[in-house]
Amino acid sequence: MEKPETCNGDISNLPQALLPLTDLPHWVNWKWQRKNGKWDKPPFRADQPSQFAANDKPATWGGYHAPVLNVLAGKADGIGFVLTGTEYGAIDLDKCRNPATGEIDAWAQDILDRAHNAYQEVTVSGTGLRIIGTVTGPEVHRRFAVANGAGVELYRRATRFITVSCR
Repeated sequence: MEKPETCNGDISNLPQALLPLTDLPHWVNWKWQRKNGKWDKPPFRADQPSQFAANDKPATWGGYHAPVLNVLAGKADGIGFVLTGTEYGAIDLDKCRNPATGEIDAWAQDILDRAHNAYQEVTVSGTGLRIIGTVTGPEVHRRFAVANGAGVELYRRATRFITVSCR
């Protein structure tokens, strides 16, 4: 089965809102991988893109530029940022966007409107949206079902990485 299309924007030119993240050595690559009959996006090391990275092992992360170069060289499908140990969090809005038309479900648009001061992008699948911003409070790593397979995932102080599409 052919791997999914990747919906990246210009990953070599991060939006202004994400530039502070480049100061942190929390960057990884990701590649489409088949797992249990489904496509997954596990993290890979930027310094050795054939080896997996780990969300709880900072030695497997690196600076921003190496992952970008790996994608441009065809060694990875995209870049990711490890949230572990940072003041950054994310909200994933899954299965809420039509990749052909760009139409966004009303429930997701309502969340985007409430987070108008945070960075927002289309996820690498093209079918979801992500909000990235600074966070306070205890750890949260939770998913809420919406309808028809759609969902909202919250990551605050979570031990995980997120893909970054710049789109």
